[in-house]
Amino acid sequence: MDYFKQQLIPFQYVSFDVFDTLIFRTVTNYKSIFDIVTIKYQEKYGELLKSFPKVRILAEHKARKAQKGKEINIEMIYENLPYDHITRNRLRNIEEQCEIQNVIPNTIMIDILLWCKKQNKKIIITTDMYLPRSVFEKIMKKINVEYDYMFISGEEGETKRTGKLFPIVLKKLQIHPSELIHIGDDLNNDIQKPKEYGIKSLERIQNPITPPQYIKFNKKDILQDHLYNFILRQSQNQNNITNAYRIGYCILGPLMLEFCKWIHKIKNEENIDSLLFVAREGYFIKQCYELIYSEKTDYIRLNRNLLRLPLLQFDNPIKRFIEYLPDCREMKWKQIFNALLISNHTEISQYIKSKIKDFDYNKVLLKSDLKEHKFDDILSILIEKQKNIINEQASLLNQYIKEKKLTKGKIGLINNSMNGSGQSMIENYLSHKKLSSNIIGLQFVKREICIKRLGKRSRAWITENNISHFSSYIFQVNCLLLEHLLFEPTGTSLYFKASESNVDVVCEQPRSERNNFQFIESLQSMALQFIKDYRNNLNLNLNMHSYHIYLNSITFPIKEDALILCHLNDDDINGDKFLSDYSIPLSYKQIITGRIPEQIQWVEGYLSAKNFSTIYYLIYHLRMMIRCYRHSFKHFIADIKLIFNFQKIYYDAK
Repeated sequence: MDYFKQQLIPFQYVSFDVFDTLIFRTVTNYKSIFDIVTIKYQEKYGELLKSFPKVRILAEHKARKAQKGKEINIEMIYENLPYDHITRNRLRNIEEQCEIQNVIPNTIMIDILLWCKKQNKKIIITTDMYLPRSVFEKIMKKINVEYDYMFISGEEGETKRTGKLFPIVLKKLQIHPSELIHIGDDLNNDIQKPKEYGIKSLERIQNPITPPQYIKFNKKDILQDHLYNFILRQSQNQNNITNAYRIGYCILGPLMLEFCKWIHKIKNEENIDSLLFVAREGYFIKQCYELIYSEKTDYIRLNRNLLRLPLLQFDNPIKRFIEYLPDCREMKWKQIFNALLISNHTEISQYIKSKIKDFDYNKVLLKSDLKEHKFDDILSILIEKQKNIINEQASLLNQYIKEKKLTKGKIGLINNSMNGSGQSMIENYLSHKKLSSNIIGLQFVKREICIKRLGKRSRAWITENNISHFSSYIFQVNCLLLEHLLFEPTGTSLYFKASESNVDVVCEQPRSERNNFQFIESLQSMALQFIKDYRNNLNLNLNMHSYHIYLNSITFPIKEDALILCHLNDDDINGDKFLSDYSIPLSYKQIITGRIPEQIQWVEGYLSAKNFSTIYYLIYHLRMMIRCYRHSFKHFIADIKLIFNFQKIYYDAK
């Protein structure tokens, strides 16, 4: 950049081209703007003018032909459109707004322009464009550029392309060619033509371009093309592409934007009165939603820990308790004691031993044995011992329900549930208390068990948007990874506690997950920045492209991202561990047989971190397919094209 500045020192007047010099469009071809105008027109006026892109191009061709080589302006173009006066004005206004919104600054050139201002040089904007001055004034304001003079080919009737605009600039400024230097990107318009009039010229500079790794480029899909170019140009302005930026800005940000737009759509469709975001993953979703819609929402802590004990008031408490224990193969009595909020394990253990001689506090229990009621005698004693605690927690839950207005109006309950367990538990509790409720769960995806439990009382973004069953299955298998990216910086909710004015929830003190907080905070900050930037641009609907970006990122992550995400800390009932510990060995045979160690929860991340070849991903996903379809022939038929088209499934992400 210093060398570039040195070449500007001798000149008092510095002229800058606009498009692809000071700013970039977020489309591959400028004609795609006309497709976007069509989309925006339909959104605003409810009418699809499918032929507009073609007739807009034809109208410009007719206008140029009529001018016989002279430059045209936007009025001349729109006079040739085959629409009535009102429609033409509407389309023109939308096109102009799209050009203003569809702008990302080329920061390195903006910095050079600002440097020129500090050197007291005169700043000139010189552009070949049919757009009116008012549009350029708004563009310059948007990118914070102040200028002294502006020359627009549409106003002057001559272009840089022919070179005839440059003499007009010299004449109106009353300067000698040696006083002016022009900077632009086009070899003819900005470099060769100025030289023909004795004007020094320089090719603009830009930061290196690094294509977004997880987005498939497809210029035929205007929504995908725009998102790709938006992230490409924003990334180009970053001095350093960090893991937090790439994962937060390029993956999580789009995902949250589209999911929150879906939440808002369903809220209106279902006439939902209020939204409650469920801890802990609801923490970040709530931030994103409120940023987008500026609506008042609430945050609620409702998990198995908080609901388990109050539900033991009712019939079949032992059966209920077992049903609402964590989903794991093995447990210890220590974990069961904690689930019942037993504080003095030694005392209670001795009491049980006085009743049941062969009781072993340290014994490892199979969840299947609990379900077969092999330990009902012990559980009965424990539940009876905790009766006062159970009643106390139920009383506090009653108050908490009132504070959160769970029985007032129609409630949208936003969480990352797939089985609907939390919602079914609270509905079960309210029903036993003879309290009416109208709750609809809003979540990413729902399994068959969720549909069975909740019926039409839940909606799922992925499930409702024509995503293949296998694709949805991959999302579900790796849902723990997404949860950690959404978590608040605190532990899971444990129990209710009374305070002076309301009911508090005591949360577990984070253990190793504390090590995640700084990275997750920076990642979430980048995601919020994406939402702000994208909404300040064209803000097009993403049409599930954000989901496919996320799916690509978890299916074929680049090694740099896999290394940091695999080593996110996970505090759970079985202790502290990494999300996928790549120090654990994994053999080819284990992948084939499906006997993957429990310490490797995100297999694709592990494979990337360890530099496994693509064949391992293929084998792993073939096995995943077998698991996915073994109980669902209808889903197999629906996804048959994906099963046989391996290139699409496995290599698009590459």
